[in-house]
Amino acid sequence: MGRLGERNWIVVAEASFPAHSRRGVRQTSSSQEIPETLDQVLGELEATEHVRPRLYMARELQFIDNGSAPGIEGLRERLKASMHGHPVIELDNQSMLTLLEDASQTFEVLVIRTPTALPYSSVFIELGHGYWDADAEGQLRERMKAATGASPTES
Repeated sequence: MGRLGERNWIVVAEASFPAHSRRGVRQTSSSQEIPETLDQVLGELEATEHVRPRLYMARELQFIDNGSAPGIEGLRERLKASMHGHPVIELDNQSMLTLLEDASQTFEVLVIRTPTALPYSSVFIELGHGYWDADAEGQLRERMKAATGASPTES
């Protein structure tokens, strides 16, 4: 994970997550379930200064009950604890897969497949700057605009 940076993605995936043949997608396995693997991954990311994780999960997960997927309620509780207080963006699963597909065309994606066999339980992590945030970027662009009198994206 040490070589990953801004715009790279990590997926802590459930057992049926599709294998990818695309260049730029690396796959590995974990013998631990998603919550334990996620806890370890976030711990490693938080120990670095160069990246900040942004977590995404499938919106569908909130609508699955124990009757149709035994163990799902316990998994949701364990996931909350393993997220280290990071906010989670919920999107439809297909939207997340589309984001991942787009990212993998240019940036590296690491998929960590776990033995977790519960639907829609994968956690997607987009990496952003650890030392630079959207507020700092906005302020920079405003200073550039004020100094040049033009749009910061104009050449």
